[in-house]
Amino acid sequence: MRNILKNSKGITLIALVITIIVLLILAGITIASLTGENGLLSRAVDAKKEAEKTAGREQIETNVIASYGKDGKIDLNLLNKNLSTIEGLTTDEKGTKHISTDPLTKLSAIVYLNKQSYIIDGSGTVREAVIADRIGINVGDYINYTPDIPATTVYPKDRLEKYSGSTSNSSDIVQDTLNWQVLRIYDDGALDVIGSCTYQPIYLAGIKGYTNGAYLMDDICKTLYSRNGIEARSVDIRDFEYWLEKSAEGVSSRSAYKGYGEEKTYEPTNNKYPLFYKTQKNESDRGSLTEDEITSSDENLTIKQTFYYLAINEANFSEGALSLAGRDERWGNIMSCWVASRFAEHGNGRASFSFWKASKQLTRDGNSMYYSDGQKDGTFSFLRPVVHLSSNVKIEAKSGTQGSDAHQIKSY
Repeated sequence: MRNILKNSKGITLIALVITIIVLLILAGITIASLTGENGLLSRAVDAKKEAEKTAGREQIETNVIASYGKDGKIDLNLLNKNLSTIEGLTTDEKGTKHISTDPLTKLSAIVYLNKQSYIIDGSGTVREAVIADRIGINVGDYINYTPDIPATTVYPKDRLEKYSGSTSNSSDIVQDTLNWQVLRIYDDGALDVIGSCTYQPIYLAGIKGYTNGAYLMDDICKTLYSRNGIEARSVDIRDFEYWLEKSAEGVSSRSAYKGYGEEKTYEPTNNKYPLFYKTQKNESDRGSLTEDEITSSDENLTIKQTFYYLAINEANFSEGALSLAGRDERWGNIMSCWVASRFAEHGNGRASFSFWKASKQLTRDGNSMYYSDGQKDGTFSFLRPVVHLSSNVKIEAKSGTQGSDAHQIKSY
């Protein structure tokens, strides 16, 4: 009997030990599932944060939607008024500047709510902001952007001949090796970078050149200088005027340019214009390609001059001049490049319609593409592609000089 009891106690002790070990293992698994990196508690916290981000974005979006004017554009004063109703919405990361006392002065802009940052862009889109550290990177610095388009890619001359209005585009356009500079740094750390002038001239002429020119400039840049997820475009007047508006001297010089902003009415002998002049949304409207050469006329044609001439220097364009002046280090001189924006200008008894060019000045060619007396002409220039790098692009800041010391893009 004593042996039986002894054996029973032994079996009970082993069972107890095993039970404790199993319970400890289960407890460990349970704790890990609750508190691990991907545990239930962590996921619950992440889900709460995502819900707060979404709720904040939707709250801001509701007020943005209510801020459009009759012209279909966002009314900045109305936007500030509507956003000021959101408790805790500020214009600084520290949360000290409420939008009611420190309103937005432009779009795009970053606002902060419940320790989250949001971008409201010019079109009214609201998205979570990723704020990138761009310390050591300045406008005018060189950066090693590289397209991933195969070097064998060409833009066909047949397409240019068909839509440019000129028969002088005799070769396919190929990709050139360009030097890239920082053109603009956004509040969230996104960058616009601009390439140096391309090698091959692009000819534009007549009604087709005026109507299709901006589309063709963009299309060539997109075809040859993009990379996966990053679409290249041509520089246009908005890139210049972003910096011009930062300079009181530049704005004053533009206003003082002879004829700028003035209207002039032309007699019936000088009343013709490209139809696209009246239908374009703005002077940088890319439009769509057409083979049509459509002109129109008004009994008394009234033209508002949009052209102005300005030297591209820091007095007129602030630090933007460091990137916008068309200096090409390959030859150590100044290159003239197309600006994908149209202008109208008063002339000697007739109006002219053409595209801006930029070298060391924001200027035009001696030959416009069309004149109000019906004369057609043409000219050539080179391209300067621009790409937008989001705040997610990782960049190692170096000295920012040309060559191996240019800022290094580590991942796109």
